[in-house]
Amino acid sequence: MMYKVRRFLKGLKKEMDWNDTWFRYTGRRSIDNLWTGYEAGGKTKAVAGGAAAIGLLSYGGYQIYQTPLNILGEIAKEQDVESLPGTRGDMQGYTAYGGNVGPGIEVSGDLVFALHKLRHGG
Repeated sequence: MMYKVRRFLKGLKKEMDWNDTWFRYTGRRSIDNLWTGYEAGGKTKAVAGGAAAIGLLSYGGYQIYQTPLNILGEIAKEQDVESLPGTRGDMQGYTAYGGNVGPGIEVSGDLVFALHKLRHGG
């Protein structure tokens, strides 16, 4: 495993060589270099990689700063449990705390376990 990491870092160092030119002529013309024959050199790749890393870290920091996690948690606690929109065809509401449960009927996980066993052949 360590060999693979070392090999990857060695290839990365070779590909993003700071002593290389900004653009280098390869002589091979293809769609990869828009038929110019030039490709990005080591400096260009190093700068582009660094800019991408800084951009991703900045965007992550911005998202963390802009998301008030405590407020989202409080909003989630205040909302009642609702049925899925696709299951509301009978126009019956759903109350999470005893509205649809008759006397002597309590919720258990028996049906869930029975269906699980039925599906998995148990």
